[in-house]
Amino acid sequence: MGESGKKGRILADKVWLGRCLPFKKADMDTVHIRAIYVDQFERSFDVKGRLTVPSEWRDKDYEEKLFLIPSKEGCLKIYPYSAFKERQDRVKDLAPDSPDRRAFERMAANAQNFCWDAQGRALVQERHRALAGLKKDALLVGVGTHFQIWDTERYRQAQAGSVFSEDLGM
Repeated sequence: MGESGKKGRILADKVWLGRCLPFKKADMDTVHIRAIYVDQFERSFDVKGRLTVPSEWRDKDYEEKLFLIPSKEGCLKIYPYSAFKERQDRVKDLAPDSPDRRAFERMAANAQNFCWDAQGRALVQERHRALAGLKKDALLVGVGTHFQIWDTERYRQAQAGSVFSEDLGM
């Protein structure tokens, strides 16, 4: 939604990044995580490799600009722009040969813009689906600051056991 409150209206002070929804240039320097990703949602990929992002996570309190990053855990992690930018800001002034800067650059090279269309469908590139062992079905798992996309069976094996509020002192 733009400042005018009309979805899809493009103002002169907005920019497009890839196929993603527009946002104001001023927002690029003043971003913060606005909402917390919780819950789990079962989804299926369509023939084009898209899945539907839960409407709860497309609400106005959530960021529209996201990045998909492969994980060593065997899933895909989807971070809001603000979290990605925060990490970028931490390394941007490091020496070009700094291990932290090089690691961020490798991560960025393997990342993907993750944006949904008017029906809430977001493309997951085939190379990323293959890395995470995703075929037809997926489980979207909210983990607070971001969400993850898992093969359902792989997630169940990796997350054996339940955690209750009492386990966290709540």
